[in-house]
Amino acid sequence: MWCRLVCMAFGFGLCAMLSACRPATTTPAAFPPYPSPRPTWTPTPTAAFPHNPTATRASGPTSTPTPFSLPTATPRPRVDAAGPWTIPTVAPLPSGQGRVPVRVRIPKVGLDAPIEPMGWHWVEDARGRRTEWDVPRFAAGHHIDSAFPGELGNMVLSGHHNIGGAVFAPIATIGEPDNPLALGDTIIVEDALGRQFTYRITSWRRFPEANASVAVRRENASYLLPTDFPQLTLITCWPLESNTHRVIITAALTQIHPP
Repeated sequence: MWCRLVCMAFGFGLCAMLSACRPATTTPAAFPPYPSPRPTWTPTPTAAFPHNPTATRASGPTSTPTPFSLPTATPRPRVDAAGPWTIPTVAPLPSGQGRVPVRVRIPKVGLDAPIEPMGWHWVEDARGRRTEWDVPRFAAGHHIDSAFPGELGNMVLSGHHNIGGAVFAPIATIGEPDNPLALGDTIIVEDALGRQFTYRITSWRRFPEANASVAVRRENASYLLPTDFPQLTLITCWPLESNTHRVIITAALTQIHPP
């Protein structure tokens, strides 16, 4: 199955894959009553200064205050890649114990989406015969040839960024000044048994895909290949108003929580 995926990538790249791309309340303590009788205070008389109506105020040089202005902040530039970052990982599930993923969450950016199995279909047009991935609407798509959560290998999820619910829009702008997502941030995937698998981001890249050469598309497609350790790969498009680029985020397995 992976061979089919890679062959598809060599010809058409990821562009075909993403074609449609209380606090407890407390009662304040009562203050003790004042003692009776209360003490009184009598002000001490002060000497009065004589008033001299003919006195004039000394004059001195005057200065014009300098206008104050806040320094102009330099905008943080967009970044298009980060990593790889090495972090401690945990052992994968024993062989055969993986189950299909059903939900993905990224707390840092408020992403919370269901996951559906994602296959492909054949398309034939002026460019020839090729396959296109069926990216689901209002859900992330689990590449059916990729690993299950917690398994040894590469689990691949794809999602739309500007149509069909745009479930991956929060990650499409990674590296831009207003997006806080970064290396080390947590991605949680839940499987059909209710187990939660925590992955942490180890790298990400944004690169042009439109009109890319076969060699470039071949390199891009390498993110779909199996790995010899438990990895999660997220794929979407960029920018928000188009889909000329791909965004690839990889993460390593760091925790497994039972249901």
